[in-house]
Amino acid sequence: MGNNINFLSDKEIEWLTPSQKKAYYSKLKDYCLGLKDYQLHFGQDLIHHAYPMLEKYKLINFEIEIEGEENIPKDTPVIFVVNHSNSHDIFTMYEALSRLGRKASAMVATDCLNPITTAIFSASNATTLDRTIKESRESAVFRMAHKAHFGYDSVIFGESTWNLHPTKLMHNIKKGPVKIQAITQFPVLPTIMEYIEVDDFVQKEQDLYIKCVIRFGKAREPNYEESMSNQAQQITEAMAAMRENIWKNNNIKRESLDDVEPIRYILGTVLKKNTPFFKYDSAKEFLYLFFKDGEPRENEYYINDSGILVPGITKKDDKIISKILRRRSNYQ
Repeated sequence: MGNNINFLSDKEIEWLTPSQKKAYYSKLKDYCLGLKDYQLHFGQDLIHHAYPMLEKYKLINFEIEIEGEENIPKDTPVIFVVNHSNSHDIFTMYEALSRLGRKASAMVATDCLNPITTAIFSASNATTLDRTIKESRESAVFRMAHKAHFGYDSVIFGESTWNLHPTKLMHNIKKGPVKIQAITQFPVLPTIMEYIEVDDFVQKEQDLYIKCVIRFGKAREPNYEESMSNQAQQITEAMAAMRENIWKNNNIKRESLDDVEPIRYILGTVLKKNTPFFKYDSAKEFLYLFFKDGEPRENEYYINDSGILVPGITKKDDKIISKILRRRSNYQ
């Protein structure tokens, strides 16, 4: 997989001294610079020019609010590590960066997309990968590092799939962003996209959100002394703290399941998972989440026969929902 480079596994890299790591990543940088880029790049501009039309016809029905723009370095490409929660994320992030005058490549998994959607993202300079193939995952890291050295920001949804948990702030960030940073030596910027939902029941996914708050955190510089796993965990913790603060600022309380309205959670999650643009395969996507030892293996919840939210794949069970609605109306 390259000339004059002995590619090391992540485990082998961690055995190196900091100076050895830096030397190894310098060789990887040279390798990445030598890669060829055959992708089209006009897609981000197309999304930016089409965005007002999408808003006009209510296909996108929420405002974008940008916070922490001052944290973005102006003189270097940036590796934006972003949380992931719905099918709008890539388009919304591209639009936000266009408004800030920045060009980016988003890392996009195509194993869950149809050919038309894959073509759209390929035209938008996305760095595509098949998550089921190790070689494809490794290649995506190198190709994204290549694009970064030619002036493109990296957008990486480090949780690897959507976080649909009713209370969990973040799933664990994987090591890919840290590896790209080690190769490029560009700063990592923890970034949160928080879609503020309407306080009501809606029938369409595009009516579910009031606004999307995009907050850019403090830049993190490369660190060859710390393990990739520890750095990924630090990014996860920084993003969790950022998201918790956004919840606080927007009067969102999700400290426990007692704070979650079961029916609203179910209906909102079902709408997110079933849009005209994308269908979310819960069982498949669950496999791409990374859980540490002792952590609950949860991402979605459903309503059991007693009307209680419990871990499992979210489904719209009209009988149970009708039963709970009748019970709730009797108490009112």
